[in-house]
Amino acid sequence: MSYAYAIRIQNYPTYDEIIQQLFSDTRFSKCIRIHHTGKKRDNPHFHLLVECDYQQQTLRKHLNKYLTLAKGNKHVSVKDWDGRIRAIAYLYHEDTEPDMIRNISDEELEKAKEINRATKEKFKSNAPAKIVQEAIEYFIYKPNFKPSMKDIFDFVFDRLRESGDWLPNKFQFERWAMRIQASVRPQHEWHSYKTNLYESWYGQCAYL
Repeated sequence: MSYAYAIRIQNYPTYDEIIQQLFSDTRFSKCIRIHHTGKKRDNPHFHLLVECDYQQQTLRKHLNKYLTLAKGNKHVSVKDWDGRIRAIAYLYHEDTEPDMIRNISDEELEKAKEINRATKEKFKSNAPAKIVQEAIEYFIYKPNFKPSMKDIFDFVFDRLRESGDWLPNKFQFERWAMRIQASVRPQHEWHSYKTNLYESWYGQCAYL
């Protein structure tokens, strides 16, 4: 019986060598490992995708027997993997390369890289700064047009619905809308816009 797992292991001193030894066992018929450091580059850890004959709880106990410098799911996490290639694609999201590969074809690796590239491109195209810039360019070329919150709301939500991406929450949208409103106002209206915004936030007493 073969089982597939996605494993995350925090990187502690000596763990690199221990992991290489553990997963070189022939009981692991398929294996790929990659090293990540997290968004702030201060959280070193390994991701592995494996197929083996261990049941999940047995595998977890086996790993914890040798990886002893910490405890808990943040230390060693073992979850079921459905075998789909998107999990392999995720491994590439920090632009590092796997350093352990067994029985995963070059075709699978290339497909995973392509999925990762496509995902990043989609993220870039739907990043907040990109959406805001598109809205500014859309509204700024409408002569004497001052977009209302409803105008901006419709533009942003229609744009993201078409691309299939997540929609902003109320707080996020209001930040985007404020940036758009400020950018499309002609220079001679900027002072009044700024003053009205200030008063709506702090009231007349804020001048005292």
